[in-house]
Amino acid sequence: MDHPIARSTRSPMPPYDFAPGAASCVGTFIASSPARVSAGARRARDAAGRSPVARVDDRTRAASRIARGIVRRISRRRAKNMLERARLATAPRGARAEARRRVVVAAKSKSKSKSKSKNSSKSAAKSELALRDSAAASYDPTRAIVRDDALREKRLAKIIAKAVTNAEYELALERLQNELVCLMDYAKLRGKKIIVIFEGRDAAGKGGCISRITEVLSPRVCRVCALSAPTEAEKSQWYFQRYARHLPSAGEIVLFDRSWYNRSGVERVMGFATSEEVERFEREVNVFERMLLDADYEIIKLWFDVSDAEQERRFRGRLENSEKRWKLSPMDLFARSKWYDYALARDLMFENTSEAVPWSIVPADDKRVARLNAIQHILAAIDYDEVAKEPLELPPRQERPKGYEEKDLTTWDPRRARVVPQVYTSEGLATREIDGKSWKELADAVAKSAKKKFAIEDGDGLNWPK
Repeated sequence: MDHPIARSTRSPMPPYDFAPGAASCVGTFIASSPARVSAGARRARDAAGRSPVARVDDRTRAASRIARGIVRRISRRRAKNMLERARLATAPRGARAEARRRVVVAAKSKSKSKSKSKNSSKSAAKSELALRDSAAASYDPTRAIVRDDALREKRLAKIIAKAVTNAEYELALERLQNELVCLMDYAKLRGKKIIVIFEGRDAAGKGGCISRITEVLSPRVCRVCALSAPTEAEKSQWYFQRYARHLPSAGEIVLFDRSWYNRSGVERVMGFATSEEVERFEREVNVFERMLLDADYEIIKLWFDVSDAEQERRFRGRLENSEKRWKLSPMDLFARSKWYDYALARDLMFENTSEAVPWSIVPADDKRVARLNAIQHILAAIDYDEVAKEPLELPPRQERPKGYEEKDLTTWDPRRARVVPQVYTSEGLATREIDGKSWKELADAVAKSAKKKFAIEDGDGLNWPK
């Protein structure tokens, strides 16, 4: 079947196909192609009795042959426009006028549809703004955000129980975090370049472990790299390129919350990468990591392993808790249907990507144990010493200059500066909201009862700080 542009009442053109990719010079080449017929050839055709209409048909066919010759380098749309111009250049005046009229009508209809969509988007924006205004009007910044009483009591009981049952975990975590600070000081002093890769299944506890590490370290020394899906430009780059720009400099620690091993995991299972790309990656990653080791980088690769039942429990908790819903994505939910595909991908990754740096597996069914063991392993994998710190003295405060009167911050003009509403106060946090009893008195009563029931001596951890 002929292409629509090639249809003509005078001389049909042969069909053709177009391939993507175009050169900008093609339009000029095709538009000028009918003029490439020499004067001698025109005189020969005239002498043979060929009519002007036949000559026009020959010139149109010549333009079509030229277009087919370079068809693999031009786009469909550009070729369509260029051949339309070539056809109109050889068409009678009436046909040209009709074609121009069709173009004008199409442009007008397109502009009308654009204006309609623009108006609809404007109305949607107005309704969204109205919704925001109504929400802002109903919000009172001078009142505390409270839940219903039943939910509040349930949450309060959970907080108290967690504070007691996690006592040993908090003590161990504090000791490890002190060591992390020593590691950070040593890395900064000696110019260490440390890379820690966190991989594992969804909801395995990678983010929680990273948070416990970074909460005591300087963000100028220890930073987190958690990249989103690659852009079109990044897809055209060398695969490791977008990760290489986040590698640490001397004296830095970088925690990769998922890393270049996405290619061995999610991209392999979900079909975002071909089998050839995955095989090439698993060959190159060993060379890439060996190059990093030769450049004095220290690499630790952690795999957080969670069981099927525990992952389902955590997923359900995120579904039921609106505050944690953001942690779930459609990809996470779909990954549940490919549990064993991910298990096979993990096995292949361990087998093919451990030549330069072996993997360290962290059982993560208990998040607290996983965090402690992961931090302990990081500290044990890096040779560091405690850095001697110079003694510091607090200098005296500057004396008040003559003529300066310190202004009460509450007396400022609200148009220039204002104190935020004091919704929460120290006295309010020290007492129970229900009955106004002091939390300190309640804590003392609990400690006294626990000492009596479990025969705990003084100084064994139940003497509250004053």
